[in-house]
Amino acid sequence: MMTRVFVIASTPSVAEQIGKVLSLGEDIAVARIALYGEDVLPQLHAVACDIVAIDGSIEDAALAELTGRIMNTRPLPMVIFGAEADIERIRDSVERLNIGALSVVALPEAKDAATRVARGEGLARNLRLMSEIKVERRWDSRRFESLQKIFHPE
Repeated sequence: MMTRVFVIASTPSVAEQIGKVLSLGEDIAVARIALYGEDVLPQLHAVACDIVAIDGSIEDAALAELTGRIMNTRPLPMVIFGAEADIERIRDSVERLNIGALSVVALPEAKDAATRVARGEGLARNLRLMSEIKVERRWDSRRFESLQKIFHPE
């Protein structure tokens, strides 16, 4: 069974890199690669996918907003990816923001082809496994705060 990944990247070069890495996995198909911006959610809603992979170099506030909107409108398993050198910083941000990502994963950056392929296949295997995790909708708490103000104005 093919796992379809929707990728949200911050730049065209990151989009190209993640596309190359995911192409190393035999059971992985890139459903779409979208550059971060206003039209990401309509693109996500327009394609069939099993998991969302998001570039961790997107600014923290924007990342929190994006993941919250995904979980509010179309809950899917999400992973955050980044360069191996940035993984700890990204992991700290994800934990601090409590954005609901299943994992923070490093993109393989090995110089030799054999190691890069092995790491790419490992990443593909992890995405495949995480795509099977059932996630629940995260409701926007601001909606409930406004209801509370209507019923209890004091």
